[in-house]
Amino acid sequence: MTAKGILLDMDGVLAEVKLSYRRCIIETAASYGVNITGEDVVVEKKKGNSNNDWVLTRKMVQERGGGDPTLEEVTNRFEALYQKLCLLETLIPEVGLLEELYHRVQGKVAIVTGRPRKDCMAFLKRFDLEKYVSAVVCMEDGPPKPNPFPVAEGCRKLGLEPGNCLMIGDTPDDIISAVSAGAVGVGILLPDDHAKVTLGLVQMSDLPMVQGMKAAGCISIIPPGLTGLLNFVPRPKM
Repeated sequence: MTAKGILLDMDGVLAEVKLSYRRCIIETAASYGVNITGEDVVVEKKKGNSNNDWVLTRKMVQERGGGDPTLEEVTNRFEALYQKLCLLETLIPEVGLLEELYHRVQGKVAIVTGRPRKDCMAFLKRFDLEKYVSAVVCMEDGPPKPNPFPVAEGCRKLGLEPGNCLMIGDTPDDIISAVSAGAVGVGILLPDDHAKVTLGLVQMSDLPMVQGMKAAGCISIIPPGLTGLLNFVPRPKM
């Protein structure tokens, strides 16, 4: 496939969030007396319908004996942590690669994320990425992934048919949303998972998230950093 547009999830694709969002899930649950691990979060993410980390945290608290807090209560605790820990987020791909991809698709790059808009834009601004993004779809815009809306809306904002767009994500919800919208889903490994595969500690096919993304219909699983996208997006002919 030769793509005309690129849709990028943010967390796990652009942003390394193991010290921010993933840690917030664990620590917010702990504040309700519930002990969960990063692996527990992966298991829940693989199940799908877990794009909203506030909702996921509340669900895990409820199911593991932490009482029945309201979503507002959980969200407030989560956000109090996140607004401090977000400064620990790092950029996964090189800026030069994002610039190259942007030019290869003639500016048709969108961010499709479950983040609130303010958090999405803060990350883009912090790493000076706004100039390489032409459209943004965030939490406030409509139903979350795995609903097809976010991907379909990203394609609409780019002025492209979904079938001409790649959606790159690190969870089954990303891929399900892409496939349901008529776009092409590409899975991406998290940096930690890629390290485990590289060191021979695990087979890629045994990773729960890889299994989930393949089952959801992704056409490929690429390494972190987005270099694998260059195979799908050739340079424009001069």
